[in-house]
Amino acid sequence: LLGVMSNPVKPAMRAQQRKWAGHFQHAANVDVRFVLGTTFFNNTQRPPPEWDELKAEEKEHKDIIFVEGREKLPHVGVVTEKSASFWLSRGAESPGYEWYCKCDDDTLVHLSRLGETLANVTRSLGRTAHVYFGHLKWRGWEAGHRFQACGG
Repeated sequence: LLGVMSNPVKPAMRAQQRKWAGHFQHAANVDVRFVLGTTFFNNTQRPPPEWDELKAEEKEHKDIIFVEGREKLPHVGVVTEKSASFWLSRGAESPGYEWYCKCDDDTLVHLSRLGETLANVTRSLGRTAHVYFGHLKWRGWEAGHRFQACGG
């Protein structure tokens, strides 16, 4: 499962990702889902026009998941809470996948290559291996403050 962190007010980015993923429909064994938060930073619900558009988009494509995380966080990375919520909830809410992956909506993933690489890792290291692919950035967080950055 590839979770794509997506901005609720940018449907064109999701359309671009869907078009790209369509090139790999038969070759890749990777399901793509767009990840959206349930509220905005100021703790208000989505504005009704955006909500209606998102519901229609989800009904049409069936590829959007909502996680308990706020959109548009200032100063700490706009997808911090969504990312954490995605990682914490996916195994229970989307069981049955061997791998759970994440990217941003401005990243085009070569889905066939990702599927092949993960299959090779599974064959080499087994199904219980804990593997991380990617780039890490370290930042301090205040525990219990909804991922509020220290000093931020």
